[in-house]
Amino acid sequence: MSMSAHALTDSWTMTRRELAHWARQPVQVVVNLVFPVMLLLMFGYLVGGGRGSRAPTSTTSCPACSRSPWPSAWRAR
Repeated sequence: MSMSAHALTDSWTMTRRELAHWARQPVQVVVNLVFPVMLLLMFGYLVGGGRGSRAPTSTTSCPACSRSPWPSAWRAR
Protein backbone atom coordinates (compact mmCIF):
# COMPACT_ATOMS: atom_id res chain seq x y z
CA MET A 1 0.00 0.00 0.00
CA SER A 2 1.11 3.50 -0.71
CA MET A 3 1.51 6.15 1.92
CA SER A 4 -1.70 7.96 0.89
CA ALA A 5 -3.69 4.69 1.08
CA HIS A 6 -2.43 4.16 4.63
CA ALA A 7 -3.42 7.72 5.52
CA LEU A 8 -6.92 7.24 4.10
CA THR A 9 -7.34 3.90 5.87
CA ASP A 10 -6.19 5.38 9.18
CA SER A 11 -8.46 8.40 8.75
CA TRP A 12 -11.46 6.19 8.04
CA THR A 13 -10.66 4.04 11.09
CA MET A 14 -10.48 7.09 13.35
CA THR A 15 -13.72 8.46 11.86
CA ARG A 16 -15.56 5.20 12.56
CA ARG A 17 -14.25 5.12 16.12
CA GLU A 18 -15.29 8.71 16.74
CA LEU A 19 -18.77 8.10 15.31
CA ALA A 20 -19.12 5.04 17.55
CA HIS A 21 -18.23 7.19 20.57
CA TRP A 22 -20.80 9.78 19.50
CA ALA A 23 -23.46 7.07 19.13
CA ARG A 24 -22.78 5.85 22.67
CA GLN A 25 -22.62 9.33 24.21
CA PRO A 26 -24.89 11.74 22.28
CA VAL A 27 -24.87 14.25 25.15
CA GLN A 28 -21.16 14.76 24.59
CA VAL A 29 -21.85 15.90 21.02
CA VAL A 30 -24.36 18.47 22.23
CA VAL A 31 -21.98 19.75 24.90
CA ASN A 32 -19.14 20.05 22.38
CA LEU A 33 -21.33 22.09 20.05
CA VAL A 34 -23.04 24.30 22.62
CA PHE A 35 -20.15 25.09 24.98
CA PRO A 36 -18.04 27.22 22.58
CA VAL A 37 -21.10 29.22 21.51
CA MET A 38 -22.05 29.73 25.15
CA LEU A 39 -18.55 31.00 25.98
CA LEU A 40 -18.58 33.36 22.98
CA LEU A 41 -21.92 34.84 24.01
CA MET A 42 -21.04 34.99 27.71
CA PHE A 43 -17.73 36.79 27.23
CA GLY A 44 -19.17 38.94 24.47
CA TYR A 45 -21.81 40.32 26.81
CA LEU A 46 -19.66 40.42 29.94
CA VAL A 47 -16.44 41.82 28.50
CA GLY A 48 -17.58 43.32 25.20
CA GLY A 49 -19.26 46.39 26.66
CA GLY A 50 -16.32 47.35 28.88
CA ARG A 51 -13.82 48.17 26.16
CA GLY A 52 -15.12 51.60 25.30
CA SER A 53 -15.69 50.64 21.69
CA ARG A 54 -18.85 51.65 19.87
CA ALA A 55 -18.57 48.66 17.53
CA PRO A 56 -21.14 45.89 17.95
CA THR A 57 -20.15 43.24 20.48
CA SER A 58 -20.23 40.42 17.93
CA THR A 59 -17.72 42.29 15.75
CA THR A 60 -15.25 42.89 18.56
CA SER A 61 -15.48 39.47 20.21
CA CYS A 62 -15.58 37.42 17.01
CA PRO A 63 -14.49 39.38 13.92
CA ALA A 64 -15.08 36.41 11.63
CA CYS A 65 -18.73 36.22 12.70
CA SER A 66 -19.56 39.41 10.83
CA ARG A 67 -18.29 37.86 7.59
CA SER A 68 -19.82 34.43 8.04
CA PRO A 69 -22.33 32.89 5.64
CA TRP A 70 -24.87 32.47 8.46
CA PRO A 71 -28.32 34.06 8.34
CA SER A 72 -28.42 37.82 8.63
CA ALA A 73 -29.98 37.57 12.10
CA TRP A 74 -26.64 36.31 13.43
CA ARG A 75 -24.49 38.93 11.77
CA ALA A 76 -23.29 42.12 13.41
CA ARG A 77 -25.63 45.02 12.92
